[in-house]
Amino acid sequence: MSIEEYVKQQLASQGISLKDAADVLGYATQSFRNKLVRHSLNVHDIFMLSMMFEQKLMITDKRDTPLFLFDRAEYMSKEDDIRLTTFRDKRANKQDFGQWLYNLDKKEQQLITQGFRRTKQEMIELLAKKSADGTHEIASENFTHIISVMGADCDAAAEWLSEKIKGLSPQDEFINYLACERLFDVYIWFKTTASDYFEI
Repeated sequence: MSIEEYVKQQLASQGISLKDAADVLGYATQSFRNKLVRHSLNVHDIFMLSMMFEQKLMITDKRDTPLFLFDRAEYMSKEDDIRLTTFRDKRANKQDFGQWLYNLDKKEQQLITQGFRRTKQEMIELLAKKSADGTHEIASENFTHIISVMGADCDAAAEWLSEKIKGLSPQDEFINYLACERLFDVYIWFKTTASDYFEI
């Protein structure tokens, strides 16, 4: 496995969007995407990503005995530290979407999801159909998960959503995702372990 493949795996498993990772590294999202595709991450990129993933970067000998640990104070500039701290602070205030939904009062669950419950088969079919037309990922205001907006009008829908959800409560943010599906004829997918239970 290449380091770029490992980074993609970690981004997906930890629910970190390409945009958030690019912001921490100080790149435009497309530039970071290009680095992953071209296998051109440098040592500083890898160090910053390891800090994002809350992992350690070190050099070991042939028996995997640690010889050198990359130290935060020596390998991060003041600007790097500000970007990483901003990311961590923002992420600390977010919650797991599936857990939030599960913890809602049953009446509130039914009220806000009315008309949007789907079977597993319906979700699979929508995912296949809409993702073929285009996908745009955005960051949630309240949830740690990456949100994929899928469909022919995904870019306009993602732009609309990014503005609409700023500063909203989890319930109001969720309602805006449902409204977006109707307004733009897109499918919105929360990449969450609770996907068997519910998706929009």
